[in-house]
Amino acid sequence: MVSASTTPTPASAPAHRYDVPATAEEAVMVTLARLGRRMRQRHPGEELDFGAILLMKSLLHAPMRLSSLAATLDLDASTVSRHVRHLEERGLLERSADP
Repeated sequence: MVSASTTPTPASAPAHRYDVPATAEEAVMVTLARLGRRMRQRHPGEELDFGAILLMKSLLHAPMRLSSLAATLDLDASTVSRHVRHLEERGLLERSADP
């Protein structure tokens, strides 16, 4: 078992799923970690993962080069290319020649 807590919990204390964060920074980190887990969860019937949704949101206002999209999302170009290919196969976006 792995535990980051250094303070023992009394046997009479109620069992909580999560300990109360000691600092504001720790609270933010815990909240972001929980949010990240929730965003990565896929539910039955969902076809898109969160990364694909972010990619599509980035393209709402104007077309972008793949390299610019990768830089905007701070992702590797191969990852963005894979997402674009999947979205293109589903008919959710289309590639065009760069003028």
